[in-house]
Amino acid sequence: MSLARKARLARVTARLHPPVWPDPEKVRQRLCRSVQFGLVLRDVLPELGVDPSQVKMLSVCDEAAEELRMLGHDVPDRPDPNCWELSYLAFVSNPPSDVPDDDPRVERFNKLNRMVDAYLGDPEIDFGKVSLMQVFCWCAARLVERWWMPDEADEKAETEEDFAAD
Repeated sequence: MSLARKARLARVTARLHPPVWPDPEKVRQRLCRSVQFGLVLRDVLPELGVDPSQVKMLSVCDEAAEELRMLGHDVPDRPDPNCWELSYLAFVSNPPSDVPDDDPRVERFNKLNRMVDAYLGDPEIDFGKVSLMQVFCWCAARLVERWWMPDEADEKAETEEDFAAD
């Protein structure tokens, strides 16, 4: 196909399918959620003995913060107390007994619970290669073990201490 024909075809296609620009408010919200996700992880990781600098994907959250700055928006400096990540951790740590089945959080939290279950028992994780969601699920699993299985965590710590002593 000749260059002129390709150019004409591109112009016709552009008229038929004009570019769709995302809603600026939705872009801002997505970027803020990404920044807040990073803030939650940076807050929880040290508590679990992990240096956040080991998590390569946190750079995505840093890039979102930079993009917000470039667009002239305020960059969140702390997670929104209503963000789903904190809601999930609060829900897991102290599940309310009166949550109706039609509550939209229930389905999302059930899905997250299945993902978190994969990280119970402290499986190996390479923080340099995993997604932020995998890091979050690993962190949530550590917290679930701490809150809901303290006896098992204590036994594991004692076993590791005994092994180190030998």
